[in-house]
Amino acid sequence: MAATADKCEICSDNFTNKVFIVEDPVRLIKRHICLKCSKSKTVCSICGLAAVPRTQRILEDGRILCELDGRGAILNEDEAKAIFEEVKREVQSMLNRFGSFPDANVSAHLVNRTDFIKEYFRKPAVDDPEKLLGLTRSVSEDRTNFQHHIYLLSGLLRPQFASVCAHEYTHTWLNERSKPSRTLNKDTVEGFCELIAWKYSSAKGHTNETGRILENTYTRGQIHAMIAAEQRFDFRRVIDWIESGEDSWIDKDHLEQILRLKDDPSDLTATPLWQQTTVRTEVPKTLRLRGISGGGSRRFALVNDRTLEVGESAKVRVGDSNVVVRCLSIEDAAVTLEIEPTKERRVLKITPKVSK
Repeated sequence: MAATADKCEICSDNFTNKVFIVEDPVRLIKRHICLKCSKSKTVCSICGLAAVPRTQRILEDGRILCELDGRGAILNEDEAKAIFEEVKREVQSMLNRFGSFPDANVSAHLVNRTDFIKEYFRKPAVDDPEKLLGLTRSVSEDRTNFQHHIYLLSGLLRPQFASVCAHEYTHTWLNERSKPSRTLNKDTVEGFCELIAWKYSSAKGHTNETGRILENTYTRGQIHAMIAAEQRFDFRRVIDWIESGEDSWIDKDHLEQILRLKDDPSDLTATPLWQQTTVRTEVPKTLRLRGISGGGSRRFALVNDRTLEVGESAKVRVGDSNVVVRCLSIEDAAVTLEIEPTKERRVLKITPKVSK
């Protein structure tokens, strides 16, 4: 809501005798709010500020989103999968010098908190599932044919959701490359996954998300040790240590330990890194509108593998190639694109699903 000199920036009621200034942790701004909103017990699960009953959004698992965060939260399955595929390709490009990686054998699922917790307790660990945002299940009977299922919590804003996608996809990469001879501390595994998420978010300019990763105590300091190790040596050395290091975790005060590697005879017959390949996920061979999400002034159109908002230009995969488009407008069931470099305008409409 727009700020005025005499109205609360959350509920729009007139100020009486007190004005409270609070930090909006999502938009990184100061907001002027009234006494009622400062004491409200009904708060947004994303920003932590008061949610106004007439504009709030209540999710099926009971979480509440304020009006602002409700517009940008990831709640649509198709949009979530498109974001995951986009993030997966970028993480793959980050890791493509280090061998093959999971692709078609990875399935992403958008779930609410209730279903997320149910899935967690199918194989519980030491974490508090109420605080987790993603969960990876990797299954293989012979350690060669893996199937990965990634569960992603709904109701997150796009930068954080994409970061979680990067983190969880890295788990699948680590799980396929793990060796009986190599033992890593749980915090180290999580620290490496956070390193990839941090690198992804940094490349995207998501400063709020990179800050959240660094402030989070989840990895018990291993994310900071990973970043320090990469900065002192390089990413290649961190990967080598992850795969063949002697120690199970990194001591930030003794980074030279990542230089200590051990030979693993079981790797002598492994496929050389330069001969390992991956299969790209298929996308439509023409531009296709797969879904529209969001609302009000913030709508998103899912075109092939890419989520776009009005005014955004992006490269969209079409079959085995790419095309650059600019999103001009998003309606209830249609999107207008401008195709580069011809400036051709094209209207895409959602194709109704045919019941069988």
